[in-house]
Amino acid sequence: DTGPPKQSRTQYGSISSSPSPGPPQVPPGGTYLSEKIPIPNAEP
Repeated sequence: DTGPPKQSRTQYGSISSSPSPGPPQVPPGGTYLSEKIPIPNAEP
């Protein structure tokens, strides 16, 4: 019985890892906004 619960806990950890990749996507998103800002600024 300790085996299955341990595996379940491991899956939970995987879920926690999922959010990890989320933050990295946030920086790229911020850069996109920054890039969009300079582009419109260059037009005017």
